[in-house]
Amino acid sequence: MTDKTLFTIITIVLFGHGIGHLMGVIPALGLFSTADSSATGWLKNWSSVSWLLTDSLGDKPARIICGLLFAAGFFGFIGDY
Repeated sequence: MTDKTLFTIITIVLFGHGIGHLMGVIPALGLFSTADSSATGWLKNWSSVSWLLTDSLGDKPARIICGLLFAAGFFGFIGDY
């Protein structure tokens, strides 16, 4: 397997992994709501509630921490290149 092929495979896997993380970050940052009745199919299963932080800190601080942690990981990973 060539280096370019391996790089392409790893890129595709990491991209898919990042999509999975975005499924938690997008509703947590309030970019759209999945709680209303208009959410259908796979959108209604997205959760913006942190099982760890929401009960102890409240909704707004948990969302802020979520955004900061996601941004730190994102820019740390991108900045590594």
